[in-house]
Amino acid sequence: LKREKRRKKEEAEEALKQIEMKNKGSSLETEDDFEKEVASKPDSSASWVCFMAYWLGSGNVEKARLTAKRALDTINYRLEEEKLNVWSALFNLENSFGTHESLMKCCKEAASVNDSKAVFIRLAAVLDKSQKYEDLDEVNNSVLLKKHKRSRKVWCNYGASLAQQGKTRSYERLVY
Repeated sequence: LKREKRRKKEEAEEALKQIEMKNKGSSLETEDDFEKEVASKPDSSASWVCFMAYWLGSGNVEKARLTAKRALDTINYRLEEEKLNVWSALFNLENSFGTHESLMKCCKEAASVNDSKAVFIRLAAVLDKSQKYEDLDEVNNSVLLKKHKRSRKVWCNYGASLAQQGKTRSYERLVY
């Protein structure tokens, strides 16, 4: 069951990469083009994220936020992974263009309507990638390690983060 779930996730990620590659070479250049794209594929997070990227490319952060909110309202509630992809894009947007407060507000909103563990793992990945280690430590210590202390994935991600930050003493205490 776990292997099948992992295989499906890998297939979905591969499909998402192929869609993104296709969209990079596509003729989507105007707002109308993107509107047609999301109208034809309303449940595709890749289409919505590309639309958000279009707005960010034109320097309109607020329209990108509104597009993300619209995507979350439009995507079928059963497609949790698609919604989580949009939430991840919104986390990246808030992390890059918003404040810490707006990022945490966005995360709390996402956790209230999705699996909180999946949401906070994605937030941790965004913070780790952007090297905001103080915020990452706050998320790990105040949420993930308290609420999901039995999760192997949480502990593995935490250990990898400590190792990447060069916190060898903390990492060694965790491992040994």
